Amino acid sequence: MYNDENNKMKKITIILILLFCCYNLNSLLAQDFEGLKYGTDSTFDIGSWNLKEFPTNKDNTLIHLTKILKKIDLDVIAIQEIKDSLKFIELAELNPEYKAYWKINYILGLGFLVKKNIEVIEIKEIFNFPKYWSIFHRAPLILEIIENGNKIIIINNHLKCCGDGILDTNDSKDEETTRINAIKLLKKYVDENYQNEKVILLGDFNDNLADDPQNNIFGEILNDNNYTILDYNIAFKDSTYWSYPSWPDHIDHIIINNNLESEFNLLNKNSINEAVKVLKIDDYYQNGLFDYFKNISDHRPIVAKFDLSNKTSIKLDSDNKLTIYPNPTYSNDIKVYITGIEYENITIIDILGNQRLQLPNFENNSNLDISSLDNGIYLIQVQTNNKTYSQKLIVNR
Repeated sequence: MYNDENNKMKKITIILILLFCCYNLNSLLAQDFEGLKYGTDSTFDIGSWNLKEFPTNKDNTLIHLTKILKKIDLDVIAIQEIKDSLKFIELAELNPEYKAYWKINYILGLGFLVKKNIEVIEIKEIFNFPKYWSIFHRAPLILEIIENGNKIIIINNHLKCCGDGILDTNDSKDEETTRINAIKLLKKYVDENYQNEKVILLGDFNDNLADDPQNNIFGEILNDNNYTILDYNIAFKDSTYWSYPSWPDHIDHIIINNNLESEFNLLNKNSINEAVKVLKIDDYYQNGLFDYFKNISDHRPIVAKFDLSNKTSIKLDSDNKLTIYPNPTYSNDIKVYITGIEYENITIIDILGNQRLQLPNFENNSNLDISSLDNGIYLIQVQTNNKTYSQKLIVNR
């Protein structure tokens, strides 16, 4: 799993010769990818990227990715669909700031590219026993790291694809049923093993967050305030923002537990457009998606930022002072029940920190009209004399 130093210089030399002499790189060299800059020195930047049978265009893929990786500058990248582990090693050798870690199961494997300055504690698979093979066609791969004094658990996933969009729990072979069972097992594993840890679940989940409640495989995550799906709002945007443009669909996701809530920069207004996004790398190619599909993948990477200096301050209510129902809501009104405190006003902000509604004269336990809110994740905040209580609200009509 680690670099083979004996072959390193030979491989790099061959790749560099190919870079300058053997390939038609007009579409690559015409662009400098400057607008792709994402990672910063002051944030922990993570991404998930299905690289479609890596390398999809042999050494040409390595050449393109090398230039892109230097621009996006992520600290950790979870990779799906590694077909050739030797080429994955070469990719890390061409990007010497990274180490490569991987497991290959059922032909296509999972892996990570990790900045060398990050301390790696452990790499391990879960649910890799035969009884789980029908649910996890690729065993989830866990990376445990220490970054800026924070222990972070990152779980890389690639769930079963396809299906008709209808969840049939009576059919164990139904694709949607397979995925919902995988979500339940992953959530249970995190709840039982990492209750006090900072956890990121990410990868190609092969399912859309915007499905109706009856067919939504993410129900247990959405209904548990201990988790946040960071890219939830992206699923309701125009399809040009989605991670799987060839369908199109949005099926690659980043989920965190509440132990990372305060570190997520979406609650920092200074990072409105950067906190979580799908990187539209195809925009930087002369022939757009055609060049991107040919050289990279049919998936775009999804990325997120975290501030591990713990400067963000919004915390969810853990004192049961604020209750919202129904939540998630599928209608234009909700009830907000406040108990045990004297409050001044209620404010609703979106996940980017923008104020959407302010209700200075709200009557406790009365209906609250939210018809002006788009589908997405919001924070409802109740202000007292010396404290703010916050609770998540999910709107999905």
